[in-house]
Amino acid sequence: MAFTDADVGHGKNMVFKAGTLSSETDISQYIDSVNVDDDTDEAQAAGTGAWKHFKAGQRGLTATVTGTITKGASDAYLILVGIWGTEEKSFIYGPDGDGAGFPKKSWQGFVKSVKPAADVNGVPKFTATIRCSGTITDSTW
Repeated sequence: MAFTDADVGHGKNMVFKAGTLSSETDISQYIDSVNVDDDTDEAQAAGTGAWKHFKAGQRGLTATVTGTITKGASDAYLILVGIWGTEEKSFIYGPDGDGAGFPKKSWQGFVKSVKPAADVNGVPKFTATIRCSGTITDSTW
């Protein structure tokens, strides 16, 4: 079966929210990309024969967010800098939007780093790293 643009959003409808639980701010319009590394720790276990054996451990998540620095209080850069290094905040990510039934990933975590970058001939950008600290919830909108 071939997919059309109507079937797959290709990230153009991506939603990313950050803030306090139940009052997250939608900063999607300032975000260029979100890369989520959702992984599981592993430990090598004793096995038989010549093959290695592994046991799954705890799940973890790191999100890398890139965006454009703009003017205004609703700018994603200023919002992320404002919560950088503070107590855990709430983050919600919808890779294809927030329509009914679309996938959603949410977690509590903290902003680990925010790195602004400016090019003489370009638009000022930023990269932020967000680390999960607790439960990761995979659900739908």
